[in-house]
Amino acid sequence: MSQAAPEKRGLSNLTQRVLTALVVAPAVIALLWLGGWWWTGFVLLASLLAMHEWLGMSTSARADGGPPDRLHPVPRVAATLLGVGLCFASTQAWFGAHAALLLTGGMLLVLVCHLLFPGPMPGSFARVALALVGVLYCGLLPASLLQLRALAHGFELVLLCMLLAFLSDTFAYFSGRFLGRHKLYPAVSPGKTWEGAMGGLLGALATSLVASLTFLPALPWQHALALALPAGVLAQLGDLVESMLKRSVGVKDSGRLFPGHGGMLDRIDALLFAAPAMLAYLVLVLGWGAA
Repeated sequence: MSQAAPEKRGLSNLTQRVLTALVVAPAVIALLWLGGWWWTGFVLLASLLAMHEWLGMSTSARADGGPPDRLHPVPRVAATLLGVGLCFASTQAWFGAHAALLLTGGMLLVLVCHLLFPGPMPGSFARVALALVGVLYCGLLPASLLQLRALAHGFELVLLCMLLAFLSDTFAYFSGRFLGRHKLYPAVSPGKTWEGAMGGLLGALATSLVASLTFLPALPWQHALALALPAGVLAQLGDLVESMLKRSVGVKDSGRLFPGHGGMLDRIDALLFAAPAMLAYLVLVLGWGAA
């Protein structure tokens, strides 16, 4: 998701991104509109694919330059199921009363699976820690998309959230490409610039304002702008976080699921941060509840 790239390569990548979006976006919007188990199933599938990519990346390289660690299938399956299970369970009414017990049981399951199938001993600590972080990153964060859909005007809210994340990335790309001069965080993402970041934030504000004036009139324009500010900032931070993680293990993309976009994590990294911010504003500030 770099904001600047060599001319030939950038145009080729942009073409792939556009073509992929034209195929994937209508299908995702259709599932969102259907709601219910259609949307729940899609988000759980996204969580599962993201967890698969996370575990693949987290064991793909070692900081000391040694051979990659190979995670045994048993702890890999346990962590994946825990992440997807957390994504679903955290949206249910009964989860709050039993959250501590369920999380404790899940953590014990992952720890025991790593104990029984440890793999190379020097990397055991890192593998266990990365698996547990992955459960939260790929399980708990996507659950916000299910919780948003359950609110009043849920279809429109999730649609706005996706537009905020994806259009801010597009605005950032073109702003950085044509106006970028000052590097934002070169150690993590050399192509990103402050100009691109500002363009992305302005894109998020404009997107939210247009949504308020068109398909989401229930959200007053003042709140639309106030909501877009943290969501737009966190969307870009989510992109940077994943870039940091990928750079730390020496991979360019989390996967190859979407041509031009990379893997599932590459596509939803901004969304995973924007959705909780948007949900928090709607519930805590506006007091919106389930439909």
